[in-house]
Amino acid sequence: MSNSDITNRTLPKDVELRLLREVRPPNSEALVASLEERKYVRDYFSDIDREEDEAYEELKEKAKQLTREQHRVVRGGKASGSANDKKSDVPVVVGERDARAAAICSELVARDAAADLVVTAFRRRQFGSSRGTLTHEAAIAYVWDDYRRTLLAEMTTEQAARDLEHRRARLNDTKVLILVDHLRRSVPHQFLLDDPEQETTLGDVVAYLHWRYPWFKEDAAWFVLTGNTPAVRPVTLTMGADLTFIIRVQPWTSRESMNAAYDSISTPWIGKGHPPTDKALSLLEFVIEHTGEDGNRPTWEALRELWNARFPARHFTTYSGIRRAYIGARKKLAPRRL
Repeated sequence: MSNSDITNRTLPKDVELRLLREVRPPNSEALVASLEERKYVRDYFSDIDREEDEAYEELKEKAKQLTREQHRVVRGGKASGSANDKKSDVPVVVGERDARAAAICSELVARDAAADLVVTAFRRRQFGSSRGTLTHEAAIAYVWDDYRRTLLAEMTTEQAARDLEHRRARLNDTKVLILVDHLRRSVPHQFLLDDPEQETTLGDVVAYLHWRYPWFKEDAAWFVLTGNTPAVRPVTLTMGADLTFIIRVQPWTSRESMNAAYDSISTPWIGKGHPPTDKALSLLEFVIEHTGEDGNRPTWEALRELWNARFPARHFTTYSGIRRAYIGARKKLAPRRL
């Protein structure tokens, strides 16, 4: 059977149904489409004549990986594009001294921010006092009303307005934090340094505080509205939607805490992060070398023979061994996106 014949085939219905029943993805159609697009179905057919059970098990493992990625997206794991985005923050355990320093820093920064002219001017206009704040429930209502005014200005039908009220009825604390990213803005936050008394929205003040102080946006919003002291963290580890990590550290953070952040780099579908081995890099280069622009390449058995001839000291005993090694190296070095 030629590569083109294999590439154009789709999974038999009984195999597809068995796979979906065992893997249970959030989106069945997207899973099957991804398996075909990434040529996993082609790999399945290229080996099914020799070892059908093993070919199916490897296909199922790939489907599980895609399903884990789907679940991550469904849970809201995509980052919003900010390097200081609490929704995608990865917990890091720091030492006692750094934790103590962070608590002191949090208090000092909050006191500075409470006296910041941008904050005092906003509170005076909105709450009647430069130190005026709201209760937790009132703060939730304030954030929602700000978001609601923005949407109502864009809505033209009565049905759309009713849909908005339906959203309000289902609102909870978590969803309120998400709304913080969509607060109205009227002036670039850098301009507030020159004229802190000018008219601002909550979104303006939050963006300004997020830019000037080591705070997450939602913590900055809650500070402005309720006076709650935001936590300053010695180190934060953030995973983005592009599957990269950003480590942000305070100038006083210890080397131990920075190492703890690095050691925390892990994802549910590739496990703990670590540099690839020389053999893994050589294998990836080898497969790329033998893959055409159309994505077609020799069978894994043929690739095994070519590899063993070139690297006899690092030989593979079976074709499935070289394929599993390639899949593992590919998954860790450049995880596929949904």
